[in-house]
Amino acid sequence: MDPTSTASQNCSRIELTIWCRSLKNKDVTSKSDPMCILMLKNEENDKYEEIGRTERVENSLNPDFTTKMLLTYHFEIKQALQFCVYDCDEGLSNPKKADELGSLRVTLAEVVQGHLRNGRLLEESGNKQATLFVTARETVDCRQSYVFNFVGRKLDDKDFITKSDPFLVFHKRNSHDGFTPVGQTTVIRDDLNPNWPAFRINCATFCDNNPQLELKIDCYDHERDGKHDLIGTFYTTAAELTSQSSGKEFQLIHPKKKEKKSSYKNSGLIFLERHKLEEDWEFSHFVQAGLQLNFTVAIDYSASNAWEPKANGSTNNDSPIRTLNG
Repeated sequence: MDPTSTASQNCSRIELTIWCRSLKNKDVTSKSDPMCILMLKNEENDKYEEIGRTERVENSLNPDFTTKMLLTYHFEIKQALQFCVYDCDEGLSNPKKADELGSLRVTLAEVVQGHLRNGRLLEESGNKQATLFVTARETVDCRQSYVFNFVGRKLDDKDFITKSDPFLVFHKRNSHDGFTPVGQTTVIRDDLNPNWPAFRINCATFCDNNPQLELKIDCYDHERDGKHDLIGTFYTTAAELTSQSSGKEFQLIHPKKKEKKSSYKNSGLIFLERHKLEEDWEFSHFVQAGLQLNFTVAIDYSASNAWEPKANGSTNNDSPIRTLNG
């Protein structure tokens, strides 16, 4: 069954947030670079199939993944999930070459009921305290995304020899009177006046499709050991971010610096240069709009290709039992 399908009335769209604590360190000179892959059991072939994966968090044994997993919860169907955590030193595309940090099999119903909110120990983790946390919340099926272009100016320098390596982390207010991370920009190296590449995020993921939902945006100085230094924070809403075409200015405030210094103003400025709203088109939309595809197959029967089963030099010799009929 398609995990993104909402054809049944007895179902709801679910967003999963994942984080881990006390993972085993598989590296020698640094810490593990964890990534989590979510798999759903296919009842037809009794195999677990990947339906999504988080980003790779560098040098962290306690990762807070910002990538959300979206799937459909069917009330009348048992949906078996498997969470697999890897140390991916070689990147996201090749988990088979990565070190396993543990896995956990549960049902989606357990996740929805909050059984993993307080964590559950990972199996075969190499560390008896390695724990996986997952929360689920109902969300809307939204086909639009925000695209933001942020720049920073006069950010605090948190490094001694070089300059700060700033990046932004976006959080939205949750129902537990806290904030949930939903995404982050790329890291800009050695720059106190960064121009971040365009940040694109689905409206439902960003703010539950509610422009008035409170958002928290943190600016950090990236550190290779995973202990990123906070430069400052500001609070806003999607409505405020999109209220004008460009030039919106926000002050980064560091809470501890503000408490210690009466003359403290800010730790830098963040400007929203541009923003836009884009449609999230899928293949079905193009088909419904009249897209036509043409498929052409050509088979070369020329004598130069030596169509003989025993001809080792033939380009057609890919099967020892192939014969030419007619």
